[in-house]
Amino acid sequence: AISDADRGNLADPQPQGRLVVAAGAIALSPIEHLPAKPLAIVIAYGTSETTEFLRQSECYAAACKALGSQVEIVCEPNSNHFDLPLRLSDPKFPLTQAVLKVMQLS
Repeated sequence: AISDADRGNLADPQPQGRLVVAAGAIALSPIEHLPAKPLAIVIAYGTSETTEFLRQSECYAAACKALGSQVEIVCEPNSNHFDLPLRLSDPKFPLTQAVLKVMQLS
């Protein structure tokens, strides 16, 4: 027979490992690394992102704005964060224009 303790271990064989992964994810999260001083920031995402990705992007933008940063959000239809960099060579692409503006090259 399997004891209750063993049953718990079968359901969650490495709970400590999950905590380490969660702690690592938190440590790498951009929200944990807000700018030390106000900056011009471009945050880009597409309408094909998950709702959680959109929420995190909006949350980061709000936090940066609250610290005085100038934030421009670029939301591209039918795109996701994997697609966006592929179009940066297009000077008419809204993200390219936003990045060049922040770099003061437009």
